Amino acid sequence: MEANSIRKILDEKLNYQNKSTRKAMAEVFKDKVFTPVYDISLRNHKELAFDRLKKVMESKPCSVKDFLTDPNNIFTMHEMVYKFLFCAYFFDIL
Repeated sequence: MEANSIRKILDEKLNYQNKSTRKAMAEVFKDKVFTPVYDISLRNHKELAFDRLKKVMESKPCSVKDFLTDPNNIFTMHEMVYKFLFCAYFFDIL
């Protein structure tokens, strides 16, 4: 099997919930503000973190109402942000 087909199969099996949220977050993460930046001052790091949070929330991936109607959507958003940041900083894949 080809690596891409294995990846697609695993993606379908592991990420079966909230596919629209996952797809929307993947598009948001393509923005240049999410490119890893190393060796910056604390002030610049705070500004970068705010800009990233602003970009994510502008895409409206979830709502406060999701806690009652679709709590998995909240968890999906958190999971996607964590996965992105972990992979970007520790594996330098972007």
